Amino acid sequence: MILWPLLAIALAVSAAYVAASRRASALRTAGAGYFHSLPAYHGLLAAVTALLAGMAALILVLNATAATALTSAAVAGVAALAAAAFPASRISASYRARPVFEAVVLA
Repeated sequence: MILWPLLAIALAVSAAYVAASRRASALRTAGAGYFHSLPAYHGLLAAVTALLAGMAALILVLNATAATALTSAAVAGVAALAAAAFPASRISASYRARPVFEAVVLA
């Protein structure tokens, strides 16, 4: 029962990393200026945000209801992608993704 939600979260985390790091790379090569953080840090920040939100949503859904595996997977996946949209939308030359990522990991 827990396999499908975990696969949905893993897919959302992977998609968040790829999308955010590619967006940062594209902005960097388009001449947006000097970036404080490498594109990988923007991707890692989006991925860890997606992971935390997806796991939190999964825990809430599994504790609150007797939901099916497909419902849990859908809720966890949507929550993970929605949470990853926030750091991905903040990608710019002046955004400092590395210190934020390190703070989340060390917390």
